Amino acid sequence: MVFLRKYVLPLMLTGGLLTSAALMQWLADRSPSELSVVEDQTRREAGFLFARGLSLMGYRNLAASWLWLDFIQYMGDTQARSEVGYPLADDYLNQITDQDPFFFPAYLYATYALAFSAAQPEVAVDILEKGAQFITPDNNPNAFSLYFRAAIIYFLFLGDEVAAREAFYNAADWYEAAGHGSAQGMRDLGDNIINNPLSENVRFSTWLYAYQTTFEAETRELILEELNQLGTVRVDPETGELLEVIPPTPDNLPDD
Repeated sequence: MVFLRKYVLPLMLTGGLLTSAALMQWLADRSPSELSVVEDQTRREAGFLFARGLSLMGYRNLAASWLWLDFIQYMGDTQARSEVGYPLADDYLNQITDQDPFFFPAYLYATYALAFSAAQPEVAVDILEKGAQFITPDNNPNAFSLYFRAAIIYFLFLGDEVAAREAFYNAADWYEAAGHGSAQGMRDLGDNIINNPLSENVRFSTWLYAYQTTFEAETRELILEELNQLGTVRVDPETGELLEVIPPTPDNLPDD
């Protein structure tokens, strides 16, 4: 058994890594026009095998970083995404956070990649709540973002007002625990959701709060689209700073 662990297993892992790397390189050398969607997915799955090999050899953080870089490329491949969507997005984010449970950007990206783009809000919430088991105000001052984004998804994508309020309250507690100041506004937003979930003003306020606490350009663009369907919001194209905010008029509110 010692011989197997010391000599045979490393050779098998090394062989698997080399095979995966060779396949990825062969596919990467082909031009986008030559690379079919199926071949692209094959390359991505070979990347998963490569990362698992790194993990088994003890390089878990390296495996997470490798997958993260490949995931960013995957999301940026607009041609493939327009043809087949985002079938591997949840695999990427789950594997990244399995390898490194403290990989904070992967949890935050779940909001954009899964809730907005892949239309998988349930999976996005699962990943965000998974992150809250490892990332807390004790080790990350921005840990509150996990619960805040989960609250947004619960309300605006899943229509679960009770879960949304609970998540907003958790986000407020963590925001204050990290020393950022009072987060009563988050609790008030959670209460407003419960009291008037169909109000366009409440939805507008929730999206606006999301915009002000989100800094990824892609996510902000999507949030702006939602805001401008409800009211009017103008921003500085360079900085993203809010220039004008006009909420829905009372005439646009549904009857309670």
